[in-house]
This record gives sequence, C-alpha cells and structure tokens, in this order.
Amino acid sequence: MSRPPDALERRFPPPLPATLRDLAHRFEPGGVELAWDALCGGFYAGEVRVVGPLMEELARLASAELRLLARSCRGQRLRAVSAAYAVLRHVLEGIRVGRVEAAPPPPPPAGASGDEPGATVLLDAPRALGEGFDTADDASELLEELQRLVPWVSWHTRGTALEEVVIDRLEELTRLLERLPELKRIADSLGKLEAEARAARGVERGRRTDVVGVTVGGELRDALASELALLADPDAEDLFYARVIDRRLLTLELAGPDEGASNKPSRPGPVIACVDTSGSMRGDAEARAKALLLAVARRVLLAGRRMTVLLFGGRGSVTEVTLRPGKVDLDAVTRLLLTSYYGGTDFDGPIERALDLREREPAFARADLLFLTDGNCRLGDKVARRLEEVRQKRQLDVVSVIVGGGRGELVRPYSDTLWNLDEPGARGLRLYE
Repeated sequence: MSRPPDALERRFPPPLPATLRDLAHRFEPGGVELAWDALCGGFYAGEVRVVGPLMEELARLASAELRLLARSCRGQRLRAVSAAYAVLRHVLEGIRVGRVEAAPPPPPPAGASGDEPGATVLLDAPRALGEGFDTADDASELLEELQRLVPWVSWHTRGTALEEVVIDRLEELTRLLERLPELKRIADSLGKLEAEARAARGVERGRRTDVVGVTVGGELRDALASELALLADPDAEDLFYARVIDRRLLTLELAGPDEGASNKPSRPGPVIACVDTSGSMRGDAEARAKALLLAVARRVLLAGRRMTVLLFGGRGSVTEVTLRPGKVDLDAVTRLLLTSYYGGTDFDGPIERALDLREREPAFARADLLFLTDGNCRLGDKVARRLEEVRQKRQLDVVSVIVGGGRGELVRPYSDTLWNLDEPGARGLRLYE
C-alpha cells in the first residue's frame, strides 16, 4: 500500500517515465510510488529503505552493494535520481529479455483487501546495482561537462538549474551519456578557445576588476564560492584539487577598464548561426566549430541578445535551435551538441532559412549571420544573388569562419569578415564582445 512521501521525498520523484511506472506497478500492484521512493529518496538520504518486494529482493541479494550505492548518492540529487533510474531500467530490460521473472500476486486470503503487494521477483541484483553505480558516476561527469558547455546561464544558479532540467528529462540522460566523449572534446576545445581569447586581449591581471561572466580556469583567487565549498567536504576535496590541476575550476571572468567598450556591440541585434555538420566536418572540425558557437553564444546571450542556430548537412537537412538569454533549455542544448548529419553539404538551405527568418520574423529583422564551415561547398547562384542584395543594402553583416584546415575562397565573395579558426589568438571573438 502506498504511503505519503515525507518532506525529503517530496523532491522526488519527478514525473515517472511511463515504462518505469509500468514496471513499478508490475512489482507492487496498487503502490506505484514505493519502489521509486525507496530507491530515489533512500539514495538521496544515504540510506537503504526496504519497502516492498523489489527492495526486499535487492537487499537480500546485494545488501552491501545497495548500502554503498546509497552512501555514494547521499545529498546529491542527480546521482540519486540517475542511480534509481538505472537500477529500475535494468530490471525492466531484464524482464523484456527473460532474465528476470515477476510472478503475479497470489489471490488475497478471505477477508483481505487485496491491496498488499505480492509479486515475487528474481533478478541479477549485483548487476542492477552496478548499473546504478556507473550511471551515477557518468551523470556527475555529464553535469560537469554541461556546466562547461552552457556558459550563458547565470553563474550563481547554473549547477542547480542544469541539475533540475536533467532530472526532469531522464529519457535524454542516456543519449547524452552515450555521446559524453564528444561533449568532452567540445568542452576542451571551448576551454582552449576561451584561453586564447583572453590571451589575445593582453589585459594585465591587476587591472581587471569588472565581472563580465564565468569561465573555466585555474586561478584560485577568481574561483566561485561553489567550487571553494568542495574543500569543506572531505569526500569532495580531491575533486577540487583535480580541477585545480586540470585548470577546470569555475571562475569569474574579469575585465579591465580598457575592455569596457568591447562589451557594447556595435550591432546589438540577434545572431543567426549556420553550422556545417556534414561528413567533411566529422571529428575535430565539428568539435571546434561547436566550441566556437558556444563561445559566441556566451557573449551574445549574456548581452541579452537572442541566437538561432541552423545545423545543416546535405540538401533538406537543417535543424533549427533557438537559444534565449537566461533560459536553460536542455532540449535545445542537446540538439545543438548532438545533431550531426555526416552526409553531403548544401549551403543553400541554411542561408535561405536565415534570410527567411530576417524577413518574416520581426525579432530577427536586425540579425547578422555567423557561418561556420570548412568551405567545401559552393553557394547556388540564386541564393547568392539574394544574399548579396541584402548585403548591398547594408542590412546584414556576414561573418564566415573556416575550420578544419579548409580554405575560404568559396565563401569570401559573400563574407564581410572572414576568419580562419586555425589562426592563433581567437581574435574573431571580439566581434561579439
């Protein structure tokens, strides 16, 4: 029989995915919340709550592992939810392939209400809990990478906000984890790009007094309070020092008086970014292009400007993603990071869509165009003429960025600014500061 959640458990669960709701009901008829609350709420509290037949079977078959898993998730919401999700999902998959058997409850004795759970569960508990450990660790790592990759969220709420949206979108967690190595590569490229941009400014540290945002670095004096708080927890102290060594601390980004003018863009309208994700961009070129996109997004969105991204490949392959200032949209971030076409290349589709946005959407009437590609394609004559007409009226600036060792001959004719990302210094980012 279901019991009302206590104050701690009211934070869990988020709406239960349909597959897990069905699973919990199979094991505990009339008490859908029990298994989830016992796992998720118990893990968050750092304890084992033996409630219902599923928890009884887990505790009987792998009590030590269950206690260790609960202890490793204590006070960490994302780890607790991720671990519970992984354990239940593993059990569900076991049922589908015949590894786990769930017997229907026996008929209730005379006079009984029939609400008591009576399912008999046979499962590979060590393996299920192993899935919980692995997913909890991966989810923690994923959150760190997302914190590095989503720089337009207010710094003092960023971790909490991202954690909330990941918890609310559990179905997307698996997809993100599968691409974690690619996300790391993009984050590393972003860190390098930002470091080059800071070096290109040539501002002395002692003159930097104005907070303009948050970045990733190794300066202890600039570290956020949330990072320094890791030192207060013996279990998290090693993580702090690892971030210092790797220069991956979340730190304040400061600017000096001579940089103030650069924070006021000469064209303060929105930005439409076209990003080539065709086959020739696969690998490091795509990672660097998306890193630059995020670096530009950070500057544009922190200035209160809107940004629409058109990820494109061959003909008819265009995905549109809109980023808004101050809004954490995991679906948008996921599509931006993970969309890749890896086929042919067509410049006409994204350029036409960008021009249509400017003509039909009042919010984009003053938008400029950022074009990221390796340059291995040619713009069709009809679209090229349309683009040139808009440029000649001085209503549009086109910034083209060549990545992956490509050459800019084919995009130079319709570019107001042409920048090769392989050139050191990341000076082109100043266009958006």
